[in-house]
Amino acid sequence: MTEWYYEQDGTHVGPVSETDLNLMLANRLIDAGTRVWTASFGQQWKPANETQLQIPQPTPPPPLPPVSRPPQLAGTAEKRRAGPSASAIPEPSKAYAYLLAFLPLLGAVLVTAMAVAGGSGDLPTMINVVRFATLIVSLLLVFLDAKELRRVNIVSPTKVMVPFLLLIPAGYLLHRSFVMRLSWTPLWIWLGSFVVLLGVTRALMGS
Repeated sequence: MTEWYYEQDGTHVGPVSETDLNLMLANRLIDAGTRVWTASFGQQWKPANETQLQIPQPTPPPPLPPVSRPPQLAGTAEKRRAGPSASAIPEPSKAYAYLLAFLPLLGAVLVTAMAVAGGSGDLPTMINVVRFATLIVSLLLVFLDAKELRRVNIVSPTKVMVPFLLLIPAGYLLHRSFVMRLSWTPLWIWLGSFVVLLGVTRALMGS
C-alpha cells in the first residue's frame, strides 16, 4: 500500500493511504492545491491536482429555464410605460363658471326690463333687489363650481374655501384662474359683464 503525506498548517501529516487522501479531497477536507508527497516523488512535494489523485470536478448546474411573464403583469408594465391616459383625469364642467361670469350681464338685462316695464318711479329699489338676487345666485354658483372642482380632485376642500373670504365672485374667479391654473376666460367675461351692469344702472339712475 502506497503511503501518502499531505501538508497542513505548514507541517506534514501522514502517512495515509491513497484512498483516504482521495476521500479527503472529495469531502473538501483538503483542496486541490494542497501539497502532497509519496515515496515516488523523491524530494519534491507536489500539489494534489498534479498527481494521480482523484480531484473532484465541480458539477455545473443546468441552465436556467426562460422566465415566462404572466399576461396580466405584461399588460400592467405596458400601461405604466404608456403613462396615464387622458381619460384617467376627468374634465371639470365649466357650466357653473360661465353662468357666474355672465350673471352681471343678466342682471343688467333684468334691471333694464324692469325699468322699461315699471318706469323709473321705484328704480333704486329694483336695482337693489337685482343686486341682492345676483349676490345670492353668485354664492350658489361659486359653491356648485367649487364642488365640481373637488369632484375631479383639482383642489382640496381647504383651498376651495379661501375664495369665500374674498370678494365674491371676482375673488373666486381670480383664485380659480391664478391659483388653480384654470381658464381665465370666465374672469374676463365677468369683468366685462360687471362693467355693463354698472353702465346700465348709472344710465337708468341718471335718466
